[in-house]
Amino acid sequence: MRRHLIIGRFGEEDRTRIPKARDEVMSPLQLLAGKRLDHGIGRALSDLKALSLSPSELGVDLLVVAAHVHAADTRIARATEAQDAWTREIRLVVPVSDPNLWTGAAPILVRALNFLTGDRWQVGFRKRPRPYLSLAPSLPPSLLPPPFDGISLFSGGLDSLIGAIDTLEAGGTPLLVSHAGEGLVSASQEAVSPA
Repeated sequence: MRRHLIIGRFGEEDRTRIPKARDEVMSPLQLLAGKRLDHGIGRALSDLKALSLSPSELGVDLLVVAAHVHAADTRIARATEAQDAWTREIRLVVPVSDPNLWTGAAPILVRALNFLTGDRWQVGFRKRPRPYLSLAPSLPPSLLPPPFDGISLFSGGLDSLIGAIDTLEAGGTPLLVSHAGEGLVSASQEAVSPA
């Protein structure tokens, strides 16, 4: 069993020193591919912009936090890295727009991650590097309302599928929010997605 530390980095110039414990395996999570935000963050922002939507900086932070959690969950093998073939010990250091606000929310986030994954999480936050302090695209105000009246998670599992169907059956027009982590799930989502 090894403890893991994942540190988010905005490019090679982002060299903020993060102390690590002697028994931690440190892995950087490079959040940029060239000059573009990676791990689906840049694509999500582009997709939102195409819908004339722009998240707040805290919304972008949530995407960055999710990228860290997803990377840890998919890259740290339970079979070899867990003490009991299941429970991993993971510490994240996430660059965000407002570390104080996120630090205040960290206990809730850690409790949710521990419950949802069965792992032991620690989450810390640091300020984004200067060139990346503002990542949310600015859009001109629109007089037209958005083409949806709510948001439904659409992960590819039965629970989110049922939730989306129930919303549609009730006459709602949800914006379906998903990820593109696995091809098989994506195909299923496409098959039932209202175009």
